[in-house]
Amino acid sequence: MQRFLLLLAVFASLFIAQTVAAYEIRIDCHPDPGASEKNCEQRGCIWLPGPDHVPWCIFNATKPWDFSGYDGISYEQKENFISLLLKRRPTPTLFGNDEEYIRVNISTVRQAHPTNGRQHSNRHVVRIQFSARRIDGLELEPEAMDPMPCTLTFHPKNVVYAVNIQVRPFGYWITAGKKDNIVFDTTNLPGFTYSRQFLQMTARMPTENVYGLGEQFHTQLRQNFNWQRLSLFAKDQAPVSNMNLYGAQPFYLGLDIENAPYGVFLNNVHPMDVFLQPDPELMTFRVIGGDLDLYVFAGFDRPDQVVSEYTALIGRPMMPPMWGLGYQLCRYGYSNLSYLQQVYQRNRNAKIPQDVQYIDIDYMDSRKDFTFDKKRFAGLPQFVQNGLHSEGRKLVLITDPGISTDSDYRPYTDGLAKDVFIKDARTNRPLISKVWPGETVFPDFVSHPDVYDWWRGCLSQFHSELSYDGVWLDMNEPATFVDGSTTGCANNSLNYPPYIPVTYKPFFWTTICLDAHHHSGIHYEHHNVYGHFEAIHTNRALQTVFPGKRPFLVTRSSAPGTGKYSAHWMGDTFSTWESLNQSIVALLEFNMFGIPWAGSDICGFNGDTTQELCLRWSQLGAFYPFSRNHNEIDSKVEQDPAAWPKNTTDAIRNALLIRYSLLPYLYTLFYKAHNTGATVVKPMFFEFPHDPVTHNMHDQFLWGGHLLIVPILAPFTTSRSAYFPKGYWYNVNDGMKQVDSPEKNRWVTLEIPKDSIGLFVRAGCIIPWQHPGESVQLQRKNSFGLTVALAPGEHATGELYWDDGESLVVGSDTSCIVKFQASSSNGTLLLLPKSTGCEQLPLLQVIIITGVTNNVGKVAVNGILVDKKYVSFSSDTHTLTILRASIDMT
Repeated sequence: MQRFLLLLAVFASLFIAQTVAAYEIRIDCHPDPGASEKNCEQRGCIWLPGPDHVPWCIFNATKPWDFSGYDGISYEQKENFISLLLKRRPTPTLFGNDEEYIRVNISTVRQAHPTNGRQHSNRHVVRIQFSARRIDGLELEPEAMDPMPCTLTFHPKNVVYAVNIQVRPFGYWITAGKKDNIVFDTTNLPGFTYSRQFLQMTARMPTENVYGLGEQFHTQLRQNFNWQRLSLFAKDQAPVSNMNLYGAQPFYLGLDIENAPYGVFLNNVHPMDVFLQPDPELMTFRVIGGDLDLYVFAGFDRPDQVVSEYTALIGRPMMPPMWGLGYQLCRYGYSNLSYLQQVYQRNRNAKIPQDVQYIDIDYMDSRKDFTFDKKRFAGLPQFVQNGLHSEGRKLVLITDPGISTDSDYRPYTDGLAKDVFIKDARTNRPLISKVWPGETVFPDFVSHPDVYDWWRGCLSQFHSELSYDGVWLDMNEPATFVDGSTTGCANNSLNYPPYIPVTYKPFFWTTICLDAHHHSGIHYEHHNVYGHFEAIHTNRALQTVFPGKRPFLVTRSSAPGTGKYSAHWMGDTFSTWESLNQSIVALLEFNMFGIPWAGSDICGFNGDTTQELCLRWSQLGAFYPFSRNHNEIDSKVEQDPAAWPKNTTDAIRNALLIRYSLLPYLYTLFYKAHNTGATVVKPMFFEFPHDPVTHNMHDQFLWGGHLLIVPILAPFTTSRSAYFPKGYWYNVNDGMKQVDSPEKNRWVTLEIPKDSIGLFVRAGCIIPWQHPGESVQLQRKNSFGLTVALAPGEHATGELYWDDGESLVVGSDTSCIVKFQASSSNGTLLLLPKSTGCEQLPLLQVIIITGVTNNVGKVAVNGILVDKKYVSFSSDTHTLTILRASIDMT
C-alpha cells in the first residue's frame, strides 16, 4: 500500500510538472484586478496558481489558436504595401466591445532623401498599422480582395527586412539582416485583442537585450524581463521603482541573436502598459485606446543608426543655444531677491563657471504665472539687466500650465475671452482644479486653434516686464493637487476604463479628469502629449520673443518628438546614491528617445544631500548635456558649489572647467544630432554591440564614440573597476598615459581621487577643445586646442562645428565646419575647413598628440618650424605637446 501511494505521488508530481511546463508561457488573461478561478474560467482561460509575481489566470498556451484573436480572410498586395482584412475568431472576450473586423496595412515608409529631397522608401523601416477604420484612404472590402493563402510575405525591392504573415490564426514575424534573423514575432501567441478600450498584442523578443520604454525609474540599463510591468502614463511622480513617471516613450531598441540592433516604436499616445516576462522573453503591449501602429527599424550594423532613423520619423533633436550647454544653478526656496543675489555672488567669488540662473515659483506673485512679487523681488529686473546680462549670463523662469482663476488676472480673463481652456465634460465650462496659485484652469495646448496666440501674448507681455531668457515648463503632465477637479470626475468609462494601465486608483489621481473636453477630442486621448504640445507652443512663442535666436526651454513631461523642441530634466530625483546611479540610465535612455539635451538635478532634488554625494554628483553632472544643480525648499542643505568647504568647491570647479573646455566638442555632437539624429551620450554597447560585457553596462558611458566617462557612484571610495574594450585608450587624468593591454578586452582598477572623475580618450579621434572661461560668452573668444589620440600605424579624425552660438538657422553661411585628419604613419595633421564663414573662429594654439611611438625632432606648421621651446615630448606617455601653434582654422 505504501509503495502504491509512493508511485501515485510520483505520477502526480510528474503530471503537475508537465502541466506547469505546458503552461510555461503565462500570458495574463486577467490583467485587471479581481482575478479568481471563477472569473478566469468565465473568460475561457486557465487558472494555474504559481508564485505571487506571475499571473495565475492565463491563456491556453498549448492551444493558442483558441484565443488568438483574428483570422485573415482577404488581402490585397502591391509593390510597397500589403493590406489584410481580419475577422475575429469566436473566442471569449476580456472587456467586451471587440471589433469584429480589423484591417492591417503593412507598408514601406516614405521619406525625403537628405540631399536631393526626393521621396523614397526607407529600406530599413516598415510600418504595421492596425485599424478598425479606413487606413490611408484605402477601404478594404472582402469581395474586392484576393483569396487567402496560408502564409504571405512582404518583401519589397531594395529593403533589408521581410514581414512573414501567418494567416490563421493571424500573426507575423519580421526578419532582417544578412542572416534573416527574427526581430519581432507574434505568431501562435494567445491574447491578441482589439476592442474599443483595450488593445493587446504579445511578441517574442529575439534576446533579453531590450532598452528604452520610458519614463521609468530603474537602476540597470537593460530592461528586466522578470515579470515587470511598465506603465506609460504621464504622471507627477518623483522617480521611484514600479511607478510611471513624467512622460510616455513607447520606443525600445534591442539587439538580435547576432547582436544586430533594431528598434520598435508603437505610435499611440493613449495610456498603456508593457509587460515583460521571461523564458522565452515576451513583451505584451496593453493600450486602452486608439490603434496599434508599429514602426519597426531593422537591418543595421550600429545602434546609432536605429536612433537616427527613429528621429527622422519623430523629429531631429533641437540645436541648443551654446549658453544652454553651460552650467545652470537653481533651487526652490530663493525666498527673496537678496538671498538669490547672495547665492549668485558667492559662486562668482568662487569663480564657478555658470551660464544660467533659474528662479523657481518663489519669484511669482501669489504663485501665478507671468507675475513677479514686487515686494520680495523688488529690483529683480535691474538685477537681471545689470547683474546677469551685463556679465553674459541668462535668466530662466519656471512656468506651470495651471492658470489662476482670479477675476483680475489677465492671462485668465484673456484666456476666457479666447475660450482656450479645457472644459469639464459635465458643465462644458472650464474644468477647475487646484495647483500652486489655488483654483486653476488648464490651457488646451493640444488642439485649440487660438491657444498659441494667447500663450505667445502671455510670454511676450511678461518679457516686457522682466527680461528672462528661457522658460522652464513644470507640472505639465498636467499635475494637480486634487484628483480630477475640485468636484471630482464623472463615473464613466473614460475616468474608470475597464482596464487601468497603472498601479494606483483613481486613474485621474493628481491630474485632470480623463473625460475633460479639448477643442478637438478628449483628455483621455491627449493626456500623454499635453506637455509635448505645451513645449511646441512655447518653442514657437519664444522665437517671436527672441527673433532669429534659438529658444531655450526645458520640460518635465515628454513624448516622442519632444526633443525637437525642448530639453528635458528627470524631475524630482532624490538625494541618494541610488538616484545618482539611476540618473545615468535615464540619460542614456533619453538619448535613445531622441532627447539628448537631458540631465538630472545635480546633487538630487528631494531630501538633504551630503558633501561627498554632491561632489561626486557634480563631477558626473559636469557630463550631463543638460547640467543643472537644483534642490527643494525643505532641504536643510545648501548645495550650490560655493556653499561647500573650499576643497569641495575647488573640486566641483575643476570638473566644470573640464566641461567648459570640452564645450566645442559637445556643441559639435549636438550639431550632428540635430542634422543626422546621432546620439550625444552613448551607452558602451552602442560602440561595442558585439561585446556582451557592454550589454547591461551603464556605470560608464561615452560622449560621442570616443570620450569615456567613468564616475564614482558609491560612498567612501576613491577606486573602482572600469571596462576597456580592445583597443587603445588614454587616461586624461594621467598625462594621456595609455591604459595597459590594448590587444584585449580588460577590466582595470582605477584610482579616482575626490578631486577628479575618470576620463579616457579612445584612439582614432581628434577632440576639439577650448581654454575654459567662467561663461560661454567669455569663453568664446578663447583659443582652441586639439587632442589627437592615435594608435600605432592608424589614423585619427575629428570635426568642429562653430557658429555664433544662438542663431535660429543652424548651418548658415556664417557657420563653419572644420574636419581634422591625423596619421601616425606619416606624422601629419590636416585641417580641412568646409565653409568660409569662420571669421569668428579663434586661433588653434595647443595640439596634444598621444600615441606617438618615437621621439619627435622637429615640428612644422604650414611648413614653418615651431620653436623648440613650444614643443615637448613625454617618452613615458608617448605624448607630443605643441604650444603657440597659432593656426588659423579658416
